[in-house]
Amino acid sequence: MFDHSGKQLYLICGPTDMRKGTDGLSAIVNLQHVCDSYESAMFIFCRVAMILIRVAENETGMTWHRIEKAMSCITAGAIGSGGYTSWMTSDITAEAAEIFEKLKITPPQNVLSVEKNS
Repeated sequence: MFDHSGKQLYLICGPTDMRKGTDGLSAIVNLQHVCDSYESAMFIFCRVAMILIRVAENETGMTWHRIEKAMSCITAGAIGSGGYTSWMTSDITAEAAEIFEKLKITPPQNVLSVEKNS
């Protein structure tokens, strides 16, 4: 696994010739004006995204369409009350919980944060 703490993750979609190497791929990113500093960013090119989709399908035994549909039910939003704003997620369905478990991913907490309004 890569340590991506403190870094922005970018998904670069579209056809990408991975034979271009680091210099060629960084030129593609630079042409797209994605970010100012490569040190604070990590890039996932579309081929990697497709591999991740296949891994998710194989680990869960589900199609990508079914995984996406189950996970799209998870939403996040803010609720303000009594001088505080609470950021919360929706309840996770049994199917989504099963996907998280099979992929060994910790599901998001229901309460993400509580902030005092200024």
